[in-house]
Amino acid sequence: MNLQAENIEPVEEVKEDKGLLGNAKDELDANTVEPQGEPESIPHRAEDVEEKIAEKPDHVPDKFWDKDKGLLREEDVFKSLSELEKKFSQGKHKSPEKFDDKILVDAGHEKDDEIVGAYTEWAKENGISQKAYDDLAEKIIGMAGEKEQEEKVNSEREMEKLGPNGKEIVKQNIEWLDSMERKGVISKEQAQAISDLGSTAIGNTTVQALRSMTGDLRPIPKAVVNEASESEEEFNSRIQEAMSDTRYGNDASYTRKIELEFERRHPE
Repeated sequence: MNLQAENIEPVEEVKEDKGLLGNAKDELDANTVEPQGEPESIPHRAEDVEEKIAEKPDHVPDKFWDKDKGLLREEDVFKSLSELEKKFSQGKHKSPEKFDDKILVDAGHEKDDEIVGAYTEWAKENGISQKAYDDLAEKIIGMAGEKEQEEKVNSEREMEKLGPNGKEIVKQNIEWLDSMERKGVISKEQAQAISDLGSTAIGNTTVQALRSMTGDLRPIPKAVVNEASESEEEFNSRIQEAMSDTRYGNDASYTRKIELEFERRHPE
């Protein structure tokens, strides 16, 4: 008898029963996917693992933190605590009954100077320590010194702006100002205001303008710029060359100019 193919049912494969453990292992093996290519290496040495450096906690001061290692500088912390404990034990953190103003006196201030008195009084009112007193005074003195040096440099620069006769211009302005005050033409306060004006080059030329209005502007010789830096030999050589010029003896203005130069160089 012939059987048609569609009537034939497939025979189900019968699996061997290996028990709970064996069956579970077979199922696990069947679901495991074999890795393709080389297995990924897992770093197991210290040099294969990138070390992460810890960040500084907000409450730790920068001076106590080693940013390269990401660690607390314990030795510095203990040292700082030791110094602080020493200050407390010696009472240096307290305001003294009387401040030592030596640092101010050494800087050129008298003991009865108003500045010293005001500074010391402020220190007492705010209860600062002697060390804080000295530290702040040192900074103030340093700033004052820098300002004084800056003002000195500025004065020299302003004098240069007036030219080679700058000192003579300033001298005549001072003499005129003193004379006007003595005569009662201007008051002491007005004289001081004009003096303040004369702290700059433009201020001194303004004083000259005021002098010209009173008819008291004395002539100032026009110095040759390079005259002050010339040696005697250089000066004589230049004067002889100038006297060889055809204008000398024929041109009154030119001749007088050369004579004035010689007179300024040798006033005797």
